[in-house]
Amino acid sequence: RLRLRRHFRALVHAGAMSDTAAPARLYVGNIPWSTTIDELRDIFAECGGVRDVDIPTGRQGRSRGYGIVEFNTTEEAHAAVTRMDGTCGV
Repeated sequence: RLRLRRHFRALVHAGAMSDTAAPARLYVGNIPWSTTIDELRDIFAECGGVRDVDIPTGRQGRSRGYGIVEFNTTEEAHAAVTRMDGTCGV
């Protein structure tokens, strides 16, 4: 099971907040370097329609410790923040 660190946080991308039908991106911080895209997608799939997930990597190929999760709508993104913010992701 994936365990997100204690200080897990998610923020709705400001550009998408005005239109609830527009896709919305969440910044997901403090994830373990070993987290995979599929694991992050599975955690947030419970919250709504996940459109895309990315975990940026550094020059050496290791995760930078955060991910971006894009939802189909801003409402789904806000629901994810409400449900997941401050959790350990389990």
